[in-house]
Amino acid sequence: MSLIIEDAIEIDAPPEEVWRLFGDPASWPQWNPTCRRAVFVFGEPWTSGSRFTMTMHLGPLSMTAEVKVTETAVGPPRLVAWRGGRLGVQSDHRWLLTPTETGGTLVSSQETFTGATLPLLRLGGLRPLVAYLSRTWLRGLKEAAERFETRS
Repeated sequence: MSLIIEDAIEIDAPPEEVWRLFGDPASWPQWNPTCRRAVFVFGEPWTSGSRFTMTMHLGPLSMTAEVKVTETAVGPPRLVAWRGGRLGVQSDHRWLLTPTETGGTLVSSQETFTGATLPLLRLGGLRPLVAYLSRTWLRGLKEAAERFETRS
């Protein structure tokens, strides 16, 4: 049994600008209101096998997770994927940044959850929570990239 959450957003900024923001985890808290901290802790950033930790703010709770980069492609399109796990559930998250015909970027996110405790977490509202986090992340990235693009 698995749970898959997919979302995408079109950003009116070139892929290089979107990657400049997304590719710098230390900047995530500046534009993603659910992220409190993100930092690489092992390996060359964005290479297979590198790891980073991120602390997400979920209402009154914070959760820190360490994830391992499992796939990268410098593109275009640019792809990054990571894997992490907590509470008996494994999460695989893939991000794809694809240039659009108008000079912008389509950012797609797919997160797949598997594991023994997944049925319990589904009952506890995992789907709407992850969908909210994904949408918030994408909107924050869009706003930050487009704000920078209008200053250029």
